[in-house]
Amino acid sequence: MRWGLLRIIWMPYSKVASHRRVSHIPVIGLLMRVAYLCVIVAIPIAVLKAFGVNVGFKNLRASSAHLISFALGMLVADTLHIALDLLTSAFKKLISRLR
Repeated sequence: MRWGLLRIIWMPYSKVASHRRVSHIPVIGLLMRVAYLCVIVAIPIAVLKAFGVNVGFKNLRASSAHLISFALGMLVADTLHIALDLLTSAFKKLISRLR
């Protein structure tokens, strides 16, 4: 089994919110993942600041249109993922009944 960086980052989240349970409640699952990622990003920033490294975000600007587009894009992707999981599960059940 390969252990890439993404797997290591998502491992704690997957232990708390297993696939197809809480993480598949459309808005709640999305908010949980965004909050988790904010914590994952905040920890190294806090450590760097503690060592005196300047981690300024002075030039980072996002308009409300950018934030709305980002949020809607994440919501659409999340909804499609949930829908495809439901369709896949239904298809697998159908196939197993036909056998």
